[in-house]
Amino acid sequence: RGMYVQPYGTIANMLLSIGFPISPGPEEQLFEPQVTWASILLSCAPKPCLRENTSLGNLLSPIPLTTIGVTLVSFPVMSAGWFLNLMVESQKFEIESHERLDLVDLTQRVREFFEGSTVKQGMLYLHSLHTTTAIMINEWQDALVDDLKSFLRDIVDDKDHFWHNDPDHSDCVRSNATSHLRSAVLSHNVMVPISDGKLVLGQWQSIIFADLDGPQKRSIVAQIIGE
Repeated sequence: RGMYVQPYGTIANMLLSIGFPISPGPEEQLFEPQVTWASILLSCAPKPCLRENTSLGNLLSPIPLTTIGVTLVSFPVMSAGWFLNLMVESQKFEIESHERLDLVDLTQRVREFFEGSTVKQGMLYLHSLHTTTAIMINEWQDALVDDLKSFLRDIVDDKDHFWHNDPDHSDCVRSNATSHLRSAVLSHNVMVPISDGKLVLGQWQSIIFADLDGPQKRSIVAQIIGE
């Protein structure tokens, strides 16, 4: 079954991203901040066959869902399923960079973490805990690594004036505005599908961590989510 959801907040965006049709409903309430996509999945899982106009508040749920303005309607979804035995496995990685702008190949460390997992279908999620770092998927090849570093240096001119580096306007002592700006055009997280107990990475795909304000010790969190 599928859902029509009020087009507000991140949950609606997530539903749109996976192909659920979204249209305004009769209510005008916003999503409660504690409601997550995971909670909606968990709420719906016990009752996969829903009648039209069923309120989420009537479903089995670990949290109140009576005020989020969601209407459920019937339509077929191909190749869909429910995670009835959802598992989450987490680990924090410590990474040490050695240059001001440094790239680190994390692929092998991530694979070693995944090898201890029992999850067969799901997703591996990596999230950096810093505002001057990034995580990406790209090819790890020496010449391309040099090109990536040159590209990241070129998108922000280190000689420009930045308010973040100005002691009259900022309390930051690292003068790292360029690192923040470079990070802003990249991503702090990546997701890798898990299918039949294997990470789904292409032949030339590597998981790359970028420290844009090194050298420092950094941390990222890895989570395996699925069944």
